[in-house]
Amino acid sequence: MKSRTAFVGQLATRAVFTVTFVVGMNSISAQIASAQVPAPAPTAIPSTPGDAPAEDAAKDEGKLQPGVIASYGNFPKRTAVNVSGDASPGDAQSAILARVSRKGSDSCEAVVSNSNKESGYSVSFDIVGSDTKGAVVLRRNFSASIPAGGSVSRSVSCRKDLNMQVILKSGSKS
Repeated sequence: MKSRTAFVGQLATRAVFTVTFVVGMNSISAQIASAQVPAPAPTAIPSTPGDAPAEDAAKDEGKLQPGVIASYGNFPKRTAVNVSGDASPGDAQSAILARVSRKGSDSCEAVVSNSNKESGYSVSFDIVGSDTKGAVVLRRNFSASIPAGGSVSRSVSCRKDLNMQVILKSGSKS
C-alpha cells in the first residue's frame, strides 16, 4: 500500500508542476506578444572613396564595365571560368565586343570591336591563357583606341592546350 500511495503522490506532484509550467509559459507568451518592439532603424553603409553606387555607374554611359568579353577553349566541368563583371541577363549590350581564336599551332588572335557607329572608345584589355587546371600561364596587356564601328586585332604566342580569354580592364569614349 505504501508503494501505491507514494506513486499517487508522485503523480500529483508532477501534475501540479506541469500545470504551473504551462500556465507560466502562457503568461510569458502573452507578455511577449503584447510587447511592442520598435523596428531597428536602417543603417547606411558608409561609402569609401572610390566606391560609386551602381546607379551612378549606369548613368555614366561613356564608361564600360570591366570583365570577360570573350573566351575560347575546352574548359573542364570543374575548372572555374573567370566571369567577373556586373552584367545581368537583359542588360544593354556593351559597345565593345571581342572574339578570341587559335591561329595556327602556336598563336592566338583576339579581335576587339567597337559596335557603336557614332563614338570611338579607348580600351585596355588583357589576353589571358589558363591551363586545364585553371592556372593562368599567359597574360598580355594591351591598350587601343578603336574608332566608331572599327576593330583592332592582337596576336600572342600560345600553347595548344590553353583556354583563352579576353578581359576588358577599362574603357571609355574617346
